[in-house]
Amino acid sequence: MPKPIPFAEGPRIWRYGPRATATGAALFALAPLAAFAHNGIFLAFLLAALANLRRSVLRETWRRHRLAALGCASLCAWAVATLSFAPEPDFLRAATRLVLVPLGLFLAVSLSGLEDAPRAALARCLVATVWATVLLFAFQLATGGWLSRLWDAFSTGEAGPTWPFLPPDAAPLIGGQAVGDAIATGNVLLAGTVWPAAAWLWGCGRRWMAAAMAAAAFAGISALPHNAATAAMIAGGACFALTLRWPCAAPVAAVAALIGYAAVAPTVSAQWFTVEAARTLWPSPPRTWEHRVGMWSYAAAEISSVGLLGAGYDASRVLADRGDIIGDIAPGASPAVAEMEAIRLHPHNAVLQIWLELGAPGAAALMLVLAGIGAAFLRSRAPVPSRAGAAGALAAMSVPFLIGFGIWQGWWLATLGLVAASAALAARAPQPASGR
Repeated sequence: MPKPIPFAEGPRIWRYGPRATATGAALFALAPLAAFAHNGIFLAFLLAALANLRRSVLRETWRRHRLAALGCASLCAWAVATLSFAPEPDFLRAATRLVLVPLGLFLAVSLSGLEDAPRAALARCLVATVWATVLLFAFQLATGGWLSRLWDAFSTGEAGPTWPFLPPDAAPLIGGQAVGDAIATGNVLLAGTVWPAAAWLWGCGRRWMAAAMAAAAFAGISALPHNAATAAMIAGGACFALTLRWPCAAPVAAVAALIGYAAVAPTVSAQWFTVEAARTLWPSPPRTWEHRVGMWSYAAAEISSVGLLGAGYDASRVLADRGDIIGDIAPGASPAVAEMEAIRLHPHNAVLQIWLELGAPGAAALMLVLAGIGAAFLRSRAPVPSRAGAAGALAAMSVPFLIGFGIWQGWWLATLGLVAASAALAARAPQPASGR
């Protein structure tokens, strides 16, 4: 039996394998609960990441992912510093959210160092998690959102719905906002974790199983009223396929595109991609998308007014209370959109939110994190399917990152960390035997 590789000689974190395996399995088993409770995935991820936090993990993170570690540390440190001039500083909220940023990196490093046997066991848990989430979606659609109603009843202490279907007088959920809101976390989690899971199956020679799982995930997500998750699945699948063809160039190009956009995002939304430009390309866009483009233009205008240091952590929520409307910044908006709020809680674009709240230092820290991800792809000696899984997860998470959720939401940061850990877990997927 070969001796474990010490830290000074290789990347394996062999001393804490049993703990990482147990906590990782528990995290993946609880992950489908994100379909019904935002705080569920937040708490599960926080506990699993803290359980894996060891000095050896910190050392290994610094040795192997120095750029990403510097970026995470700089982003969190500057976010805390901006609380000194933020309009409504909330130190407790900031602490409970910002701690998730480095914890995601630490958990990914911890799982990437497992030996082959526990890695295989956790990979099977990941595959089971993906299938469980797909089945939960199917159950939701078949029963008219019964589990969402049950969760709401449990949260409020009211009587729950009758099994197995909703009462005849209950308001319909399918196709409406209620089901979409209840499982918005679940479909994003599925869009990110399906590609590392598919990469593991692909690397084991079970390509038809990987394709079937990706197809089932796409079918479940596309049946729900959230176009962003569907776009995330398409982006992830495209990047997965391109990385299978170009294992190094495709993921590095994707990271370079993200860095380039992060550098010029305020200019893009202020001068080029405006409501007027969007309506020129698409004369009758959906109201939600036109509203998003208007919010991005409004955020870009605010970025130029607050200065290089930003407005302070979570300042977007204060801007949302000012009562500005889209018509103030985009006279060419449709009448329905012109009367909508200029910003709703946050800009619905994490890059613009970081520019707005943390200014140029925050944007530079974000680009440093992305540069660390690109450097990891350049250095990686992982099999091609494993690279494809990580690249697919990166592309899938980039879509809601750029058009969806607020960056400081706890469940969203936890989901990003869990997807990163899933990609790290599949980083050394086994190769199929010759002749198989």
